[in-house]
Amino acid sequence: MTLWLALRYLRPRRSFITVISALSVLGIIIGTAALIIVMSIFNGFRVVATSMMTHFGPHATIVPSQGTTLANVDAIMARLPADAVAVPLVESSVVLQFRSSTSVGRAIGLRPADAPRFMGVRTSTIVGRYDPLPTNGTASVVIGASMADRLSLFPGDTVTLLSPANIERAILTMAQPTGIRAVVRGLFQSNTSREADDTWLVTDAATVQRLASTPHATSIHITLANASAVAPFQEMMQGALGNQVQTLSWKDVNKGLYDTMRLERIGSFIVLSLIIVVAVFNVLVSLTLGVTEKRRDIAVLKTSGATDVNVRSIWMWQGMILGVGATIVGCTIGTLLALGQQHFGWIALHGDGYLVPTMPVELDAWDVAATAVVSVVLASLAAVYPARRASSMRIAEAIRVE
Repeated sequence: MTLWLALRYLRPRRSFITVISALSVLGIIIGTAALIIVMSIFNGFRVVATSMMTHFGPHATIVPSQGTTLANVDAIMARLPADAVAVPLVESSVVLQFRSSTSVGRAIGLRPADAPRFMGVRTSTIVGRYDPLPTNGTASVVIGASMADRLSLFPGDTVTLLSPANIERAILTMAQPTGIRAVVRGLFQSNTSREADDTWLVTDAATVQRLASTPHATSIHITLANASAVAPFQEMMQGALGNQVQTLSWKDVNKGLYDTMRLERIGSFIVLSLIIVVAVFNVLVSLTLGVTEKRRDIAVLKTSGATDVNVRSIWMWQGMILGVGATIVGCTIGTLLALGQQHFGWIALHGDGYLVPTMPVELDAWDVAATAVVSVVLASLAAVYPARRASSMRIAEAIRVE
């Protein structure tokens, strides 16, 4: 009975209350659709960024807890799963000199057997070729594109690699610093890590060991068959290796970027939810005005035996019907638009500055569910005050003619 009366009171009428109700429904539809679309866009960019980060960088990195080198690399690698691809690196800060220009960089040294498995830089080499191993006794380097642009370097140019210790000794002895001459074989561009593009130069381990005066590796880069399985791998390796080393996931290495994307997503959800909140206030206003308009009906219902609970249910049903109906329509529109962009790429990103051809969109069922729950709950809460007002109205007050 209460549901039937609620539907009857929601029938369109030529009144200002009907206009407010229509605007409130439209606001909820727009808010829920916008929320789903924007969340899907954020998910799309997150998927693109995650794919790029896991494609270029390692899925996990083992570094020493204390000091800068790993003395037991073979023992660590023996504990790795069979499907894990491990590449020990010898890293050191270097000064790269070309003609009259110098730049500070980070040398990445690879053993000859590991050079082909350093897939991030290998697949990102855009000019020249990926060849970090010595040729005819001369060291070779593959340099980040940003550093190469800063120094005006091209494949075939010869650079000088200097360690900070060599420069310090040269200053103290007032002598010309001596370094290692290396030929630039290729340029890479990660499009993911600004640090790699600006500072990395990849060469063989022996060259870096000569510069850093250390025989040990400084870290181990690990690539898994499935990047999403890095959390259990990280926990397993940390338990097996103890506190002497740290196992960092790709999320830990890119924590700043990953946390920024997550905060932007949460912030956008909160801001766009305000559209629904504003629409819900219109629902509250329209139902409150409806209580005033239907005061005589309320009096008739109460004199006919309707309880306060029955009257309260009528207005609660109205709020739920408006909220659920608008939410279903809004979620359907948002879902269809997100799926359309995801599968058909309606919005294209033209130009050379974009890394993806179309606006990335990834629809998540949890986002749709969260949006629907928020919308329905807010619309239902908006009906609480009008429902209480209607149920508490006295019969004499309801039938009084002003």
